[in-house]
Amino acid sequence: MQAGQSNGATGAEGAGVPDGAAYDAVRADPRYQFEAEGLNLEPREPSWLQRLLESPAVQTFLEFLGKALEVLFWVGLAAIALAVLWFAGRAGWQAWQARRGEEEAGPAPYRPAAGTVRVLLEDADRLASEGRYAEAVRLLLHRSIADVERQRPGAVRDAMTSREIARLPVLTALAAEAFAGIAGLVERAHFAGRELTRASYDEARETYARLAAREAWS
Repeated sequence: MQAGQSNGATGAEGAGVPDGAAYDAVRADPRYQFEAEGLNLEPREPSWLQRLLESPAVQTFLEFLGKALEVLFWVGLAAIALAVLWFAGRAGWQAWQARRGEEEAGPAPYRPAAGTVRVLLEDADRLASEGRYAEAVRLLLHRSIADVERQRPGAVRDAMTSREIARLPVLTALAAEAFAGIAGLVERAHFAGRELTRASYDEARETYARLAAREAWS
């Protein structure tokens, strides 16, 4: 019993010891190298592309290209800034020109609305159809004075006579002539006591049509 236990222990201890013959065989195999001596550690020859990129000519060209790209970047940036300033300045100039043109042109010439003129003439025609020619012409004169006040604000003052209004320097020649024609017919009936006829009214009506035209105020 003791002898068997002794043999088992001896076998276990023998299993942990490496086989010396196998170890020696591996060490002796020329396919394996266990020492650093004799290893070929020389660097590999660079490829043609690497040699080309590392050549002085290519290096000089790449350096020049980098500087050129930097210059082009700043030139492009400056061009964009100038373009923005140019468009902004152009828009401002056009807006200023438009405002200046409006100021020089002044307000649009006043012209009585077609409907207003038609109603006025209808009222005057009604008076004329009743034989009330003096009243019809006077109605046209009152409307003419209102047109002058609207077209030339502040020009007509209180207590001004029709002749004074007709001589206002702010009136165009056409407006002054038309106004004076209507005012003359009213003065003829009111001060001279001359009776107005249908022909007198037709003359006043035609004259007022010229006064109400746009050309009379431009």
